[in-house]
Amino acid sequence: MGQHRSRPLYDTVIPEEQSPTGHTVVNGNFIEEFTFESEKQAKKASSSGRNKEHVPLLDLNFSSKRGSESSSSSLMSDDSLRDDTFRHMLEPLYEKAVGYYREKAEQGDAFGAYYIGLAFENGFGSCSKDRKEAVKWYRKSSEYGFVLAEHAVQRLSPGDGDSETKFVGVESRASLLLRAALQGHKQGVVRLRLLCNQEKAALGFLKTKRTQIERKLATETEESAIAELLSNLAFLTLFLEPSKENYDDIIELFTRAADQGNDDASYSVGKLYMNGVGKMLVPNEQLAIKYLTVAADHGHLMAQIELGKRFLMKSSGLVGNEKFEAKAYRYFKEAADQGSAEGWLNIAHQYLYGEVIETDLNKAIECLERAAVTVDYTDNGRSNSRALCILGRIYRYGMGDVSTDLGKAIGYFTESANRKFPNACLELGKLYVRGKGVVKDVPRARALLESVHVFSESQYQLGKLYEELGDPKTADQYYRQAMKGYSRDVAKHHDYTIGLYRIAKMHENGRGIPKDLVKAKAFYYRASTSAEKTYILWWKSYGEKALNRLTSFTQAKSKDVAAIA
Repeated sequence: MGQHRSRPLYDTVIPEEQSPTGHTVVNGNFIEEFTFESEKQAKKASSSGRNKEHVPLLDLNFSSKRGSESSSSSLMSDDSLRDDTFRHMLEPLYEKAVGYYREKAEQGDAFGAYYIGLAFENGFGSCSKDRKEAVKWYRKSSEYGFVLAEHAVQRLSPGDGDSETKFVGVESRASLLLRAALQGHKQGVVRLRLLCNQEKAALGFLKTKRTQIERKLATETEESAIAELLSNLAFLTLFLEPSKENYDDIIELFTRAADQGNDDASYSVGKLYMNGVGKMLVPNEQLAIKYLTVAADHGHLMAQIELGKRFLMKSSGLVGNEKFEAKAYRYFKEAADQGSAEGWLNIAHQYLYGEVIETDLNKAIECLERAAVTVDYTDNGRSNSRALCILGRIYRYGMGDVSTDLGKAIGYFTESANRKFPNACLELGKLYVRGKGVVKDVPRARALLESVHVFSESQYQLGKLYEELGDPKTADQYYRQAMKGYSRDVAKHHDYTIGLYRIAKMHENGRGIPKDLVKAKAFYYRASTSAEKTYILWWKSYGEKALNRLTSFTQAKSKDVAAIA
């Protein structure tokens, strides 16, 4: 459950960072280093408070509008495109992860023990399937206070089939999953809802629990206990009656709990103030950051991720503030140390782009590899999929000292696409269209691209595919859709290199629009110059392509595009 705090909520001064022994300098600030396997001298990671379960991750989404990344599987709803050919590529990554988390588990880390339990249960890395070993490690994790491990022990423990025993078992599982859900574990929420759908006894238990909380609130006098009860009541109301009519009441309960010292509630209220919801709560970034900071400084994993990303957003106005940039890195580090794939992913991002720390491609790849195989209970695998896709792009386009390796790229894209990650489906579809690194497969390319047809780049590639198939009418429809999307995106993001390049190509070749070489040259020029400042590293190759086309225009004596070929 959430910890109670004694210090006031509305701290206006964020405590200065202390300088640990092992450190990384981030804009003049000392930040504890990660342990990288590529570094000979490993540093022992300090305990992150996991003995007291400290991973409250409740991620409430009151809005009816869901972001594009909230449900990547909505674009690919079945497994018809699944391809396990490259599954073996992940084994070395799993082996390294098992070694890393086993060492942490032996030092008393709860998530480390949980990960090893998962490895034995599912048989990955250096661990063969072994139910007894899995239960042993889950028990260790449970002893360290990890709630999902307690549930895993119950799930794997044999029952005698007696109906009364089964009923008690369902209630016990529901109780454990409720604890996990109250602390914010997304997997806890998912498993609890699944259990309620399967067993009426579980749903009845939750309803009874809510009634008990309401009664206890009437007599409880201890402040921290009241705060916890309020937070629990807010969650159960949201879980059992998720209607807009209840939102204001739920927000009020969470706010009261947060103001009385409950960190789980502080995170929820911070998220609500960040997004705004209901009649009584309008977006307020200042209050959102205050609530989230309190939770994050007490080790709340999702608050750490949320704040870390927020501090580095241009819209926050905090980019360039060395104190906040240092805190962002520290939060990502602590989240990763607690077993968050998203934490590793954000650290990798920093090593790729050098926003806060010096760029280091090798460390970025190592973080991405760990993010790809850390079984993340916080975001239902989205960060795993994204890490795999980014690894694919690094090897697809080449970066720094890393040369293009289409074999690795296709393998990573395929594994990410198997997890229904849209960008991976797009990248893989493009390769199958061209037959680059793989045997050209038009049906598979079409299926992959159509699964993510909302993307302008997919529409452009589908236009090319249908043009090659001798269907100019369908090709023209896709080209026009792509032009509309690219134009919209370029208007919003002036350094959208790939969009500028595609618009130039369509003007040059008359795809979906009349041929116009003057406009083509203008957009090629914009694409070539935008590549110097583009934020996305793999877009830079399109800037080089644009520059090559400009050179061809300059050298061509004829204005006819045929003379440029």
